[in-house]
Amino acid sequence: MQAAGNEALNQHASKPLLTAVMAFGKNVQHLTEMPTDQLSEIQAAMAAIETDPDGVERVFSAVYQAAEKYRRYRVRAPRRNVMIVVFTDEAGNDLEGLDATAQLCRRNEIPVYVVGTPAPFGRRKANIKYVD
Repeated sequence: MQAAGNEALNQHASKPLLTAVMAFGKNVQHLTEMPTDQLSEIQAAMAAIETDPDGVERVFSAVYQAAEKYRRYRVRAPRRNVMIVVFTDEAGNDLEGLDATAQLCRRNEIPVYVVGTPAPFGRRKANIKYVD
């Protein structure tokens, strides 16, 4: 579309794919001020993620904040698809936020994908196939 000179791609709000980067541990940080399509901004935000030495993983707080902040892209015209991808190796220490987070994401039709050493959303254990 961009190579064809589509004018819609010249406006930030019309870009087909925007990315926001957040980090979480004990606290949740928004590393990009607004969603962006600039690869350099995304890479800089990802490089700025630091290891949190506290050992606390606020997964549900981070997902809730992301869904709350970016749901406007789902509910206001022009409606866009929004998805949240979480990279973690923990199920999260804030399990009390699971129900509210799941309800917010369902209500706004925001799918959440979790990538990491088994970290099923809200589960403490997962069965994985292992062959030695």
